[in-house]
Amino acid sequence: MLARMSRDHVAPRHLVRLTFAAVAFFAVLGAGWSPAAPAEQPPGAADATVLLDRLEPVWASRDLAAWTALWEFETPEQREYETEQARTFFDEEETVLSFLLRPKAAPGARRLTADVQVFAVHEPRARVEYWRLRLELRSGRWVLVAREGTSEVSGLVHLSLDPRGYRAGGHILRFEDLELVMEAGTVFTTPEALGPTALVFVGRGRVRFSPRPTAERDQLRQFSGAPELDVAVHWAFVRIHPAYLPSALAPPQLEPDPDAARRWPEAERIWAARAQRTFVLDAALPRSPWWLLPSPGDAIVDFPWKKRRTLTYALSKAEAEDINVFDRDRRLQICSYPSGGRSTRYTEEAGRSVDVLHHGLVVRFEPERQRLSAVHTMRLHLLLPVPTLRLKLHDDFVVHSITSPEGGALPFFRVREQGSLVVSLGPLAGRERAFAITVRYSGRHNPAPIDQEVLQTGASNLRFADVAYIDQSPIVYSNRTAWYSHPGIEDYATVHAVFDTPRGYLAVTGGELVSIREEEGRARAEFKLQQPGKFISAALGRFEDMGMRQQGEQVVRGFAMPRMRGETQQRLDTAEAILAFYAERFGPNAYPFMSLAIGEAITPGGHSPPGMVLLQQRSILVRGGSLSDDPANFADLPDFFLAHELAHQWWGQGTAPANYRERWISEAWAQYASALWTRHRQGEDAFHGMLDRMGRWALRHTGDGPIHLGQRLGVVRDDPKIFRAVVYNKGAWVLQMLRELLGDAVFYAGARAFLESHRFALAGTEDLREAFETASGRDLAPYFEQWIYGVEVPELVWTWRSEARPGGWRTAIEVRPTGLPGLLPLDITILTDRGRENRRVTLDPPGGS
Repeated sequence: MLARMSRDHVAPRHLVRLTFAAVAFFAVLGAGWSPAAPAEQPPGAADATVLLDRLEPVWASRDLAAWTALWEFETPEQREYETEQARTFFDEEETVLSFLLRPKAAPGARRLTADVQVFAVHEPRARVEYWRLRLELRSGRWVLVAREGTSEVSGLVHLSLDPRGYRAGGHILRFEDLELVMEAGTVFTTPEALGPTALVFVGRGRVRFSPRPTAERDQLRQFSGAPELDVAVHWAFVRIHPAYLPSALAPPQLEPDPDAARRWPEAERIWAARAQRTFVLDAALPRSPWWLLPSPGDAIVDFPWKKRRTLTYALSKAEAEDINVFDRDRRLQICSYPSGGRSTRYTEEAGRSVDVLHHGLVVRFEPERQRLSAVHTMRLHLLLPVPTLRLKLHDDFVVHSITSPEGGALPFFRVREQGSLVVSLGPLAGRERAFAITVRYSGRHNPAPIDQEVLQTGASNLRFADVAYIDQSPIVYSNRTAWYSHPGIEDYATVHAVFDTPRGYLAVTGGELVSIREEEGRARAEFKLQQPGKFISAALGRFEDMGMRQQGEQVVRGFAMPRMRGETQQRLDTAEAILAFYAERFGPNAYPFMSLAIGEAITPGGHSPPGMVLLQQRSILVRGGSLSDDPANFADLPDFFLAHELAHQWWGQGTAPANYRERWISEAWAQYASALWTRHRQGEDAFHGMLDRMGRWALRHTGDGPIHLGQRLGVVRDDPKIFRAVVYNKGAWVLQMLRELLGDAVFYAGARAFLESHRFALAGTEDLREAFETASGRDLAPYFEQWIYGVEVPELVWTWRSEARPGGWRTAIEVRPTGLPGLLPLDITILTDRGRENRRVTLDPPGGS
């Protein structure tokens, strides 16, 4: 049992996810089309390029007669409708028509479609419409015969700050759990033509933030020293929807401030620093940049923190956890939780609008320049009739085009500092059948350290000479950064990947190696993951193919860095044994084809994406230095890292955590599985020694947050050891206590049932609890409530006494438990001169469970 113990009375001890998001207002249009009467065309009009060449300049001329002359209308109604549509654009201050992708007419073709973007601006607002034009060869000339509106971007605005300010004193701006109290000063807003979508407060005020969830109050305490923020501020920057201000501001009426001019220079400085960072659209549009209006109910509040830092409160109703407080510059998440007291026990898939069926990824890597270029094709199925698709892709990359065989060229734009793409589906919106989109992009990208996605310990006292003996570690492209385009919620999908690398390099991913070919000084490796995987990783390094092992349906292929060839051969044999051991307890591996890539690193560690394990071994040539004390440091136990990473194929890949809070479903199970392997290979003493080390770390950090805080544990303190101590080690101890409580047969039956019912799907704590309850017939809610959602651990106070009796001794042991969620078994070991005696007793909590 994981518990604090004493011989006397013991008093009980009492990650960056930027979630704010701009919203694009794409609307699907339904303009129909119908044919009409020939119009005059210049000589050579039988060539489609002549008509294509004239579209953009004629539109730019705003010559309504010239534009309608490009058409052939069949009815007066069509002529009147298209003329009026063009007039509305020509009456704007500026309008531009441009091709999304200029089409080419095939020889003998008589029909052609052209996808165009039409921009119009009437300051301070703008809009963009996307049309599909139909061209036909009629009576020896090419003419426009139809126009279909596919989508529209509205709500584009140019922001500016009005120097005419309003008195701020006595006003309070309220959002859920946050107040901006303006005691004195001036509020400046955007001009009346836009409405108050942005506000700058300058003066004397206070920001009060009081999160309701207990775990969030504790995170705030770790960050600021108190469970609530109450900070004096001299400025604040706010973005909201204009219609939202009257309900957020009390009193709602603002009066002109005759003293505004004195504070105007400071307001301009704040505006220049903050306005370019919220809801800014990065797109190739005239008069850029443009801003988006926040959705009604959304808000951003920036305010100063300490000397030179700024904190941001974000309310984003589209997010599952829509209240966030963070330090944007330091990428530090402080609080994140659902508004309105909603539960954190959700699945990321709730409300998902698209299902990714397959990834086709062709990547050319240039490791010396840290550059890649890629063509990524996704096959998709829409779950909801949405007009847009939001994709994650790192801001390092330039997107050259997004196209679809079924939908043609698709318009897209980026939202600044969001690492995302918003794609208009146009004619594909609402499509019931599956379709494909292809994203072409390139850029110089240095993937961030895998961090919490990798099990890795720290090193201390390494000498320069030791580091010099390390081969260059592999470059790992993982889901830590969006190195390939994908929906914000990653989805299970099959993969076909082709990686092109310079000769001497090889990029490895999960699944079956189909081929490796060398052409013109480059290597081309092809992999197929036939079973769905949740994300794609690639390890790029000087790997060599070391062949494969097969046991039944399980295949493992090895890839080794130059000095790891012998090590890899040995590890392949061990991997076979570990996989077989896990299959006996948890059922068959979700991924019958596995890649095992082994390289060198300063510290040992690993990474386990679907169908692959990357193991980083410490070189035998490293003579000096030692590994730092760390919750994950079990380097003295043979095969620990390999066993941990292989377990992720069941726990984390075959079945994935429902959200970032559920990371223990992946990491605690992998940690515990590796402990079970240690027990199987080395015996009970090694197993219990490992549990003791885990327990010391767990007890040290259990007060830093519950297991269910997941990936954010330790983020506020910038200490990843907290995450590993609580999620890895305390989580493993929870599983050990559940196994002792339920017995081996029920424990493994429940685990197998859980994995089988959530194969290639997301699952959470409640799903696991239900699986164990079904297998055992017991109510386990109190145990999960305390151990997973809370921070309390059992307290045991014990005493003993021995007295001589005829023929020997009598020893009495008294254990007084507190903080038990229910009945719990306790193993007691007594050592005498006759050896070891083990007893198991059941502890009954006062008052029952």
